[in-house]
Amino acid sequence: MKTELGESPGGGGFRRARALFPFVLPVALLVLLLVIIAWSERTQADWNARQRESLLQDDARSRLETFRRSCSYAAQMQILNRALRLRLSRGLLRRLDRTGRADFDLVRTRFLPLFRRIVPAAFRPPGSSFYLFSLGPGGKPRPETGPGLAARKNRFMATLVGQLIRYDRSTTEELAAADKNCQSAFGGGCPVVLVAEIGKGRPVLGRTDGADSFLLWDTIDLRGRPVGAYLMTFPLATVIQSRPLRRALDSAAVAARPRGGLPFLVPMEDGRVGLTPAFPTGRGSPDLRRTLRGVLRAGPRETVVPLSTLVRHDGWYFFRDILRVGSTFEFWMAYPAAGGVGGRHGPGRSLAFQLLAGVTGILTSLLLAHLWIFGAPPFLTLRLWFPGYIGLVGGLPLTVLYLVGSMQIEISRLREIQTLREEAISKLEEIDAGHASMFLNFTGVARRLVTNPAWRQACLSGRPAEIDRAAAACLAAFRAAGLPLRHFLVIPLEGRPRIFSDDTIAARMAGSSKISFFQSVRDSCLEAVGLATAVGTGAGDPTVAGIGRWMATLGAFMNMGDQRKDVLFGTMHQGTVTSSVGSPELHFSDFLGVGGGVKTFVAFLAGSTSGMESRLRYMATRFNASVGPYHCLAVIRRQRGEHWAVAPRLQDKFWRTDFGRMLQRYMGLASRQGSRQVGQRGSHLFVAHPCRSVPEIILGLHVPTSDVEDRAAEGRFRLRCLTVLIVLFVVLVGTSLSRFFVTPLRQVETCLTRVAAGDLGSRVGFTRRDELGKLAASFDEMIDGLRKRQDLGRFVSGTLEARLVESEWDGLVEPLLRNGAILVSDLRGFTTISEQKPPEAVVGMLNQHLEEMVDGIRRQGGLIEKFIGDAIIAAFYDTPARPGLAAGLLAASDMRRRHLERQRQRQAAGEFTYEMGIGLAAGAILSGTVFSAGRLEHVVLGRVRAEAESLETLSKKGAHTRVVLARETAAAARQLFPDLRLAKIGFDEGFELEVLLPGDGKDEA
Repeated sequence: MKTELGESPGGGGFRRARALFPFVLPVALLVLLLVIIAWSERTQADWNARQRESLLQDDARSRLETFRRSCSYAAQMQILNRALRLRLSRGLLRRLDRTGRADFDLVRTRFLPLFRRIVPAAFRPPGSSFYLFSLGPGGKPRPETGPGLAARKNRFMATLVGQLIRYDRSTTEELAAADKNCQSAFGGGCPVVLVAEIGKGRPVLGRTDGADSFLLWDTIDLRGRPVGAYLMTFPLATVIQSRPLRRALDSAAVAARPRGGLPFLVPMEDGRVGLTPAFPTGRGSPDLRRTLRGVLRAGPRETVVPLSTLVRHDGWYFFRDILRVGSTFEFWMAYPAAGGVGGRHGPGRSLAFQLLAGVTGILTSLLLAHLWIFGAPPFLTLRLWFPGYIGLVGGLPLTVLYLVGSMQIEISRLREIQTLREEAISKLEEIDAGHASMFLNFTGVARRLVTNPAWRQACLSGRPAEIDRAAAACLAAFRAAGLPLRHFLVIPLEGRPRIFSDDTIAARMAGSSKISFFQSVRDSCLEAVGLATAVGTGAGDPTVAGIGRWMATLGAFMNMGDQRKDVLFGTMHQGTVTSSVGSPELHFSDFLGVGGGVKTFVAFLAGSTSGMESRLRYMATRFNASVGPYHCLAVIRRQRGEHWAVAPRLQDKFWRTDFGRMLQRYMGLASRQGSRQVGQRGSHLFVAHPCRSVPEIILGLHVPTSDVEDRAAEGRFRLRCLTVLIVLFVVLVGTSLSRFFVTPLRQVETCLTRVAAGDLGSRVGFTRRDELGKLAASFDEMIDGLRKRQDLGRFVSGTLEARLVESEWDGLVEPLLRNGAILVSDLRGFTTISEQKPPEAVVGMLNQHLEEMVDGIRRQGGLIEKFIGDAIIAAFYDTPARPGLAAGLLAASDMRRRHLERQRQRQAAGEFTYEMGIGLAAGAILSGTVFSAGRLEHVVLGRVRAEAESLETLSKKGAHTRVVLARETAAAARQLFPDLRLAKIGFDEGFELEVLLPGDGKDEA
């Protein structure tokens, strides 16, 4: 069964689907493009997330190391004291630059206000005392007085501070006096060796006014020269009231804020019951606390959050590690997973994705709305749809290529920068680890000496000459190893101690203090194994209490824990790093004996910082010379709160460049925070790394990433060029396809429009062998057929043509009777003319005549019925606008006027002339088809035609216009034209127009 359109009932759905296809396909392609963009952005986000996790893990480890160094009361007091001393020194320096003199009154007036502003109240509770001293021309301290400054025993304290400042340059007698004053002021547990070597810039435990307290002293320097000093004492309760762990936690939270991290403390899994996690003051969101509770309850802590590993849980990254041995808390760091660049749930979609999604949504909405309202998809012309389709189909892979290419270039750039960063960090860690090799070298030389029987025998002989030879061999061995000794000490249990150095002046100046210090170390080690300290010549001072010795050794060797004696004794024959007046030293000590009995204590001291500086300066010089001027290894040393360039030298132009100043900033930040700093500015990568064994040394590496950026830029340029080439190719292909398909169709459309307007001379004008070529050929054939029909129409009755236009033609035209007028015109004497004149002249004259007459007839709406030789029969039918008679009169006047003009032209040209007559009759006109066997003819019949033909014959008698009307026609004409002038011909046979009607210029054709 088929419908009226000749299709099956199910064909409507197929037609609708086919009509929707041009619109659904672009939407589907846009959706596919959205999926590809989302995938590329997700891939980029995952890469950024992995990079961020790596950076966060490094940041968490740095925060842990910083927290470990700053969580004790002593460490925080050191930091506060360093800030106070630096501010005072800078104030003096500004005053000196402004006035030309260093006015100590500035320190006197600003010391306590500045101290209160820098040091929190918890670190200076009631019962604290503050002494301020100015140094005279000879370096002798002079006590200062003022509001808040202690006045009691200030002169005695001034004497003691002077002895502490001159400690390294004191003789044995001066050291004994200083030790007596120090123990008198701060108790027997505070020998001068402890206060001078450890207490400068650090809190030391002592006793003041019969109560345990902490004391701290330091100098105020101006351009490396001390101009003043201060001494402070604090009650022992300060270590509890100051809550150093809480303060360190708050400080760590402030330092970790740039990366969005939050440090906090969590009780050990097997720790005391009742402890809860400790967050920084005012920090710790409810979401973080809730997530932390879930993590702690999820299972064994080592499984859920392994030590020293960044793990993600419910929108947070967690990192944990042991704070220190014996601590009841663990150190944790939390970072929001959605924060920062590259989070897995980071910022929203890109602008390109949002715009494309918006365009897709708008197109889909418009399509659905049009379907809903009109029940059909919108109509688009082929000239719009075809280029758009080509552009979309070509743009989809092009966009995918550009997005994926850009993503790969960016990921490659980030990977290369990450590789450079990791290589830079590894290089600095390798250099830092090289200091450990220096330490191992130092330890190895010392061990070879103490295990050499001949060298041991010389040290144990007790004879000065033998000991001098052993010392010379020792100094030579260390010099050969590239580690010149600062001091070599031989301290027998019985006998005079000896100290040796490559610099005899330095040995003499520091001799008494070093001997006293290591006598305490010797006695502490003997006590650790239960041996009594021998009292004899050169033995340790028996009045020194055990607490003093243990505080000294504890501070020097930086050990912690309850079993300090065991830890200290464990350093024997192992080597360690001591800290003496802020200057780290490589230390190795051991006991020498005979037959199992201890006889002598020996100690080796080499400069850690100076040795490290020399090594690093050498390495930096070679490194910088090998890689070029813009890839620089830098080394700085922190001393007294200031940073001094070790390599390159301070006067080197590197430090005056923008990247040199930027590297210096990163190295200063690493020095202040005690953690590695990594940053990138433009095409420059900066890495700053504080040495683990010598924190005063900061390593920095500047790595230009311009090569990486240039390669990425070159890759992006090539991608853009490729994209442009593909765009040009798509445009070229689209243009070619448009010319191949759309342009021919547009030519067909233009030709159709012209044909519809009546221009049958148009042609499509292209020849092709495909379907479009067949279409063009068929169209041209159709136009040829129409033109032939038009030409044929010249031989067909005009009335027939009108009838065919008005109704469908089935081969016959039904008879029709209509009112109107018939005009018949004929030439006078045409037969004679055709016999006398040349045929070409006759035919040419006749064609011109007929063309003029037909044009005049058609201008008034007349229809050419038939040409009979030189005669013309035309019909004018009545219309609602005017009667056919009026049109016939106007046409006859126009024809006569044209005829007269033509005769004047022919006469002027010397051609023969001729005459014309016109007959016009009005009434009912009968038209129809007459036929005989094999022939059809359309004719106009009736009285009106016969009357018009007879009137045309009567026109021969006319004397005016030769336009003759019948009697009834003349009467009707006078009603239409009241001014019409007519002349009678014969006995009322007809009426001739005396004057032609004026032409109205109306074109009815």
